[in-house]
Amino acid sequence: MKGVLPGKPEASLQAVATGSWDGQRIIVYITGNAVSILSSPGAVLHTIYDDDTRHLEAVAFDEVSGKIAACTDSTVRIYRPIGHEHDSLKWALQATFDIESGPTPATLSWGSAEELLIGRCSLWLYDTASKSKPPTCHWKQALASPARSALLSYDSSYIASVGYHDRLVKVWRRLNFGSEEVHFEYGYLPHPRAVTSIQWRKPLHIGQTIENVLYSFCADSALRVWTCAEGADLQLWGKLDLLQAIPKDPSNKGQDTRWAFIISQRDLANATERVVQEQGNGQEKEDVALQYLMSIANRDTEICVVLDGRGSMSAWALEDVSSKPREANNIDNVAFVKSQDFEFLSHSATTSSHVEILNYCNKSAGHFYILFHHFDGHIEAFESNIADLLDPTPKTGRLAHRATWSGHSGAVKKIVRNFSGRAVVSRTEEGEAVVWNHQRSGLLRHNVISEDRHIHRICLLRGGRFVVFLHHDTLSVWDCRTPTHKPLGECKYSIKGKPLCVLVLPRSNSGDDSVAHIATITSEQRGIVWEVRLPLDSNSSNGAKNGYEKPIREFCAFELEGAGDLSYVLPADPAGSKPVVSGFLDVFARDVAVSYTHSGRVEFWTARVDTAQGRVEWLSTASMETGVSEPALLSGCMMKKAALVSQNRSTLTIWDIRGARLEYEQDFESHNTVEDLDWTATPDLQSILAVGFPYRVLLLSQMRFDYLNKGPAWAPIREISIREFTPHPIGDSTWLSHGNLIIGAGNQLFLYDRDFDETSALVTSVRTHQKIRKRDLFEAGSISW
Repeated sequence: MKGVLPGKPEASLQAVATGSWDGQRIIVYITGNAVSILSSPGAVLHTIYDDDTRHLEAVAFDEVSGKIAACTDSTVRIYRPIGHEHDSLKWALQATFDIESGPTPATLSWGSAEELLIGRCSLWLYDTASKSKPPTCHWKQALASPARSALLSYDSSYIASVGYHDRLVKVWRRLNFGSEEVHFEYGYLPHPRAVTSIQWRKPLHIGQTIENVLYSFCADSALRVWTCAEGADLQLWGKLDLLQAIPKDPSNKGQDTRWAFIISQRDLANATERVVQEQGNGQEKEDVALQYLMSIANRDTEICVVLDGRGSMSAWALEDVSSKPREANNIDNVAFVKSQDFEFLSHSATTSSHVEILNYCNKSAGHFYILFHHFDGHIEAFESNIADLLDPTPKTGRLAHRATWSGHSGAVKKIVRNFSGRAVVSRTEEGEAVVWNHQRSGLLRHNVISEDRHIHRICLLRGGRFVVFLHHDTLSVWDCRTPTHKPLGECKYSIKGKPLCVLVLPRSNSGDDSVAHIATITSEQRGIVWEVRLPLDSNSSNGAKNGYEKPIREFCAFELEGAGDLSYVLPADPAGSKPVVSGFLDVFARDVAVSYTHSGRVEFWTARVDTAQGRVEWLSTASMETGVSEPALLSGCMMKKAALVSQNRSTLTIWDIRGARLEYEQDFESHNTVEDLDWTATPDLQSILAVGFPYRVLLLSQMRFDYLNKGPAWAPIREISIREFTPHPIGDSTWLSHGNLIIGAGNQLFLYDRDFDETSALVTSVRTHQKIRKRDLFEAGSISW
């Protein structure tokens, strides 16, 4: 698998959680009603979906037990890890219980002994340790205002809570353990302005008892450090002015905002150890940056990293944080650098998007990682060598981009590509459509369009820069040239029959890309063609388009004579064809559509736009009676190949329509229902068909003809299964450029390239001269049988 988009993260303060359990890094985040669980930026361990369609609001991970807690507005679910001994780590639902709903999201926090703290208008402390009994609440306390954050200390001795506009952090000190009835006493930590974030210090080792330290971030742009002796109240240990940590940039006329996060002593030590191991052979003594890092890490230090989002980074060492009196130099600046690596505001579609920052060290596999959670719907994951990150000397390459986590917040229903396969739009049942640009590095999200009206069909224009939606009575076009999309225009229509498709017709003038013609054909053989005039540059307004007042108009209506009793009309898959405009209307012209009737007649169609006469001419280029009555699915490519699925979705047939012959037939039995068909082709024009089932995709390749041996015309060469990643069935799939395949299942998108392991190969008798560990999809079918 080349990459995965695990789903659109929720825009909530507790949407992401991470921790280390049983020697493995676990990253958890919520997307819609699902929980995505990863072990690294590119590795999905498991995805949990619930029958409840309500979106999740918060998630928390327990490093001691490996449990995950997630909640909606009124329900909390506890998941426990299973199957780890078989190297197939999954999570199963342990318990679910209801809590009081409220006007704000709930907060979740794990403590010791599998205690779970839930906060909203009240605080609830639950014991979740028992596997046979439901979780029990042994402490509840009403709050004066809803909690923005409520956190248990790692040993469950303290609770820190703060409201949305509170200047006082309320700290609850636990008075007793081991009793069914728990008691707390509380005090306050004063701040001059509203507190924006709080967090407890992590122990150096999981399960270790340490002196509790609380970090609080305030709207006065200051970090405050609070410590306490055993059984005592918290006291202010020190303060760091985050504004002064990075001098104000005179060129920045906007608000001077700071982001900050704490690198724990545990992560700092593990990341430093990893760098030393990689150096080896005593070379660390010659590395000045590493020697500087080791001098910091050896001083019982935690690091506060301060960012301005525009390229400046300042790191401050907090040394010997404890209840002992602080020395004057216990907060020291260890680095101040400017680098494009830290311009994370440029990764968001809007500079006003809220950003939450998390960090961890994946000691077993990797270096130090930083996660930027942008509330516009994506998470950026970066890896860094900690020595390079904190190196005070000027240098580049401090951060390496490893992944972007995005996707949908609802189940993917349809995926549509443009002609070249370099742009794709995926949509959900709720009307959320996302435009993606396909590059060799993966899929990059370009636009998110939320449409309240039902989307009947979709097509893309000009490399995905414009998106066309066909609704029940309206055709609408969106301008997606910039990340901020806008409507280009729409046109009402009325036509007899049910619209079956939306088609992009060949250009009437190959040199003019400012005009596009869009067609639909109905079940009554009637059709409408619209003319869309596209802006020539990004500065064009929504008014006149290239001198025309209306960007969309109805160009003509037509009747598709001789098409028969149409069951469906689809765009012809562009496999094996280049977007060449011939200008002629003959059987050699590029196919535009493929139709099939209720009796099983398959027909390919081409079209020519006549702007002078204001009409569109249609021509049947090939047709055949297959005898497959009431087919459930059909897909045809421009090489005149057609695949049909029987009415019960169990039998697949592949036909050469031009040669009027059956090339392949396979009965997958009733429990293997075919849900999708997609075509691509190799550079030497060998066809490949992707046959989609609920949880897998089977790739069938046209085999090269061998004059000496009799063999099948088609053979399965690869099978792709998604069961190990998600329990959700596949919604849709399609081919992208260069033989890449995208699969949408639930909120997630899985991207597969042409290379695959021999373990997933289905061709076993291919003649090869040497053992190959990796196979190329385009070469697998070119080997003769």
